[in-house]
Amino acid sequence: MPASDLPRPMYATLRRTLDDRVLPEMRGRYAALELCVREAFVVKYEAAAAVAGGAPRQAGLGMHRDGTLLNCVVLLSDAADFEGGGTAFAPPLDRVYRPQRGDCLCSCGQLLHGAAPVTRGTRYVLIAFIDELVEAPADDE
Repeated sequence: MPASDLPRPMYATLRRTLDDRVLPEMRGRYAALELCVREAFVVKYEAAAAVAGGAPRQAGLGMHRDGTLLNCVVLLSDAADFEGGGTAFAPPLDRVYRPQRGDCLCSCGQLLHGAAPVTRGTRYVLIAFIDELVEAPADDE
């Protein structure tokens, strides 16, 4: 679900938090230019492989690279609500990170990563794709 579909006050708080807290911290840690959120959305991961007579559920996400320079993942669920899950990184990191509710895991979107499958319960995360803000060249350039 796109984060912009959240109720307006909730979305405004989310964007303010990303813009005022997360992006400046990432800019400093990654020695990046000015950063901007390209896209943010809420993802639901569920343990069951399929719903009887319904649409399949998503338990995890295969290894991939993002189309943006950076990303951040915020756990929205209580960690007791599910088992498994987490953000998995391929070698050289070769590790699954399982932050607590409200923690923000930031990384380079070009690292090979995925979402480890949830084996019990439901895991909700907020994902934001982040890029350096590059101004368009002037018409005379």
